[in-house]
Amino acid sequence: MLFIMRHGKTDWNALHKIQGQTDVPLNEEGRQMAALAREKYADIKFDVCYSSPLIRAKETAEIFLQAVIEPLILQEKTVLIVGHGAMNASIVSWFRQTSLEHFWDNSSGNCELIQLI
Repeated sequence: MLFIMRHGKTDWNALHKIQGQTDVPLNEEGRQMAALAREKYADIKFDVCYSSPLIRAKETAEIFLQAVIEPLILQEKTVLIVGHGAMNASIVSWFRQTSLEHFWDNSSGNCELIQLI
C-alpha cells in the first residue's frame, strides 16, 4: 500500500503564506496534529517513510511514526510519503489522472492520510 500525508501546521499556514522550500518548522498545533494522527491511524503499520528534507515534513514523520526516519528502498511494503500541499496534490492528481482544473481537489488537510494504492 502507498499513502501520502501533508505535514502538520506551521505559523505560515495560519497566515496563508506559501512556504515552498522555505524551511518553516511546525508550530505546537502542528506537533499535536501529528500526534493525533498517530493515534487515528494506529492500525496501519508502515514499513518505509519517504520524507521531504524540510523540517516540517521530517518532524511530522518523526512524531507520526515515533522514530527518526531514514529513507529506505524496499519492495512489497506499506509506504508513507510526507510532503507539502502542492507536492501531495500533484502526486495524487497523477495517480487519479485528474485534470488541471481539479488539481486542488486532490489536496488534503494537515496530517491526513490519502491511500494511493
